[in-house]
Amino acid sequence: MTPDDIKSAIDVAINNKVLLTYPQLLLFVLLSGIAAYIGAYLKQKGSNLASKEDIEILTEKIESVKGMYAKQLEDYKEELSRRSRLAEVAEFFTEWASPNSDKVKLNGYSMRLSLWLPNDLYRELSSCVRYVEGAPTAKEVLIKVRRYILGDSAGDLKAEEIVHFEP
Repeated sequence: MTPDDIKSAIDVAINNKVLLTYPQLLLFVLLSGIAAYIGAYLKQKGSNLASKEDIEILTEKIESVKGMYAKQLEDYKEELSRRSRLAEVAEFFTEWASPNSDKVKLNGYSMRLSLWLPNDLYRELSSCVRYVEGAPTAKEVLIKVRRYILGDSAGDLKAEEIVHFEP
């Protein structure tokens, strides 16, 4: 009950000449006050509960968006890593094919490539640059590395379609 409800109840009682003894009147006012307090308390409690539920919903949405962006960031980092690895193989072959290739650089590339290329691909690359008979060409190795790193998204590019200018 609100204070206005209590006042109107007392006014009705006075107008109808309902006579209450002082203890009855005191008990009526006390119970009305308690009822008003409990009503206000429950209303505030309901409001707090609704706010808590709203906060939980907002928190869930925020966490969902954070998760989505974290996934996108990881995908982007993975894509950059793949591109970096492809570039490393291309740089190795570029240095190897140059007339004044730097053997120290080539050794560095070779060592790094041996760390992450699968054994069979590294062996093919190695046989190519050592001119082993029957070894794949540099472009063929590039296509195989491209397929290894890019998977299904590598497309159908062929070795003979790769542009190469003689120094």
